[in-house]
Amino acid sequence: FERASMHVIQGLKIAEKLDDKKAISSFYSSMGMIYDYQQNFEKAYEYYAKSLAISREINDKKGIARELNNLANAGWYLGKTDSYEESMRQAIALNKELKHMTWLQMNYFNLGELFFINGQLDSAMIYNQYAYDIADELGDLKSMSGIKVAMSRQNLKRTGDLNSSIVLAHEAYGLAASTDSKKEIYEAATLLKELHEQENNLDSAYKYAIIMFRMKDSLDIYKTNANIAKLEMLHELDKEMMELEKAKD
Repeated sequence: FERASMHVIQGLKIAEKLDDKKAISSFYSSMGMIYDYQQNFEKAYEYYAKSLAISREINDKKGIARELNNLANAGWYLGKTDSYEESMRQAIALNKELKHMTWLQMNYFNLGELFFINGQLDSAMIYNQYAYDIADELGDLKSMSGIKVAMSRQNLKRTGDLNSSIVLAHEAYGLAASTDSKKEIYEAATLLKELHEQENNLDSAYKYAIIMFRMKDSLDIYKTNANIAKLEMLHELDKEMMELEKAKD
């Protein structure tokens, strides 16, 4: 992340010289992301808060919605859970207005996960269904699979009905398999292994354990995701630097 930090610092200096507040806010957000990936959530929270303040100052609704989500997620790891729900609800309202459906889907899912953790199981299922419906509308099969995994776990805790939870998990696996996404296949297979073990269906549990281990062996999930995120960040920073250099000229 050293190269990413260097890009952000250079870009921030140019943006400050140009007094481009939208760009300044964006670079603060990028710095927050760098600290976020390093799990330095205190520094991430600090930079997301700076970005949010500028976005509000210039009434950049897209920036406000972005930073409400980022700030809430970083704050969650710092134990700042009291403001999480309110931040998500503000982000939902803005993303509805902006018709930013991908972010709206993520906001609904995050709120559903909060309700699940807090034991508000009916609300958790409702908000995950909202998220699923948007993902379905967008044709986002990976997100649909991930949401189904969450819904299966929530359903089991909420109703105790193992059979219906297995049905949801199989739906998640089918969606994951149709995308050939190893991460989603791994998560759905892991869940199915656990659920089939609970019903003492050892043959099925073994089947999904084999799939789970194959996916894990073929993909170091967390390392790969971190590398992908890093590459995406560097790509976006490179584009921002080019735009600022053009503006400076």
